[in-house]
Amino acid sequence: MILPDQNTVDSTSGTNTNASKSAVSRFDSIDGLRAIACIIVILHHCFYHTGKHLFPSVTVGSHLISLPLFFSYGYTGVDLFFALSAFCLSYPLLKLSAKPFEWKVYLSRRAQRILPPYYIAWAIFLVSAIIIAKLRWEPLLSDGVLQSSRRDIFLSFFLITTAMNPSFWTLCLEARWYFVLPVLLNVLKRVGSVATILVSIVISAAFFYLGSDVAPSNIWVGRILNLSTPLPFFLPTFVLGVIAAQLLIQREDWLRQSSVVAGLRLGWVLSFAGMILTVEAIPTSPTNWSRLLFASLLSFFAILLALVDDTVRKHLSRSFLVTIGVASYSIYLIHEPLIRISYAYIKTLEWSPMLLFLWCQGVMPVLLVGIGYGFFCVAERPFLLKRSAPKQNSIAVPAERGIS
Repeated sequence: MILPDQNTVDSTSGTNTNASKSAVSRFDSIDGLRAIACIIVILHHCFYHTGKHLFPSVTVGSHLISLPLFFSYGYTGVDLFFALSAFCLSYPLLKLSAKPFEWKVYLSRRAQRILPPYYIAWAIFLVSAIIIAKLRWEPLLSDGVLQSSRRDIFLSFFLITTAMNPSFWTLCLEARWYFVLPVLLNVLKRVGSVATILVSIVISAAFFYLGSDVAPSNIWVGRILNLSTPLPFFLPTFVLGVIAAQLLIQREDWLRQSSVVAGLRLGWVLSFAGMILTVEAIPTSPTNWSRLLFASLLSFFAILLALVDDTVRKHLSRSFLVTIGVASYSIYLIHEPLIRISYAYIKTLEWSPMLLFLWCQGVMPVLLVGIGYGFFCVAERPFLLKRSAPKQNSIAVPAERGIS
């Protein structure tokens, strides 16, 4: 498929007007949902990288109830980002599925989209690391903040861990996903959505079993998993994002029926409850497989509700959320090192628990969004593909903004 110089998805209403038959613009509600995912991840990292302080909290019987513990579930924002990425990338490809697919154009546009901001962020952190090393600032040196390695230069395409910015592991996963997506769309076309999601669940469960039960005792299995995971692990998340795009294209009128919207709301609530109960019942790891499955379903229902539920769509389309969503990739690129740098200094001040909570969960997220938007204006927006009037039978290429 020849992809024009656009990076948007669809209109806010999603209706099939005469104007939208030949061109596809942006879903503002999807940008708003992306902003929610971004904020959730920031709050999670602000909790995780600032000592995991549990103020304020209260003990009820044997249970500790703490507001910051709510932020510990923020890793679900990663699942939502992955599902949104799958939806945004697959929607235009499914919309014009009869057109021939051009790998060169597809991959070059992906590279133009993600690499310039990544390397600008990487360069900034590298210079910062050099300055910190020269100044011998002990709080940062002792915490290993901004330590770099050669694998950071190559976006960690073949190694999932990164030294400079832990959040970059999701970019590695996204890069691999670009190669898997066209194959997945072909499989979806041949066997259908039900078979595709079932196969993805089986593959995900198998890799989770190998990683948790076999890899610790088998060095070769461990090496293979290091090169492939966590892409197979998150495969159901990506597949459900693709299926959400397929449903919107093929059955939009059915999705907008009030009874179906009510069912989507119920599905979201049940998925959220299932995820929380699973995490509480199996607290060994935030990446346990059952938790992942419920989080994937949660993301699937959230995407569909953002598109067909008028109430949800209205709130997600608010301008401030859309603005954050558009800049979420840039915000995601720089937020985690800034949190770690900030806390490395703050913890030397011996603040009270209340002051620490207000800063880490109140002031810091707002500052991170503001700084991230500034980075977007400088490092990302100038490199976005120029918008041009789309030609007949052409479609826009969405941007899979921030991921972490």
